[in-house]
Amino acid sequence: MRLSISSIIFETSVARRWLYSTNHKDIGTLYIIFGIFSAIIGTLFSVFIRMELSFPGNQLFNGNYHLYNVVITAHALIMIFFFLLCLF
Repeated sequence: MRLSISSIIFETSVARRWLYSTNHKDIGTLYIIFGIFSAIIGTLFSVFIRMELSFPGNQLFNGNYHLYNVVITAHALIMIFFFLLCLF
């Protein structure tokens, strides 16, 4: 078996400990981190929606109504399934 520097670093790295863990505390921590990250993305989509609706006419999406509908749907799905169900 040949060991290289990169395999030694990966075997002892923090990323391997967290991503391949079966410890319930580590999995719970990753779940909370994922929920917080999802909340940030959902909030960003909410800001995009509010920027579009802040004044009459087309603001952010420049008349691309399909993209606006996609952002609203993505915001709803992310906030419900990836934020609310993860953290509450």
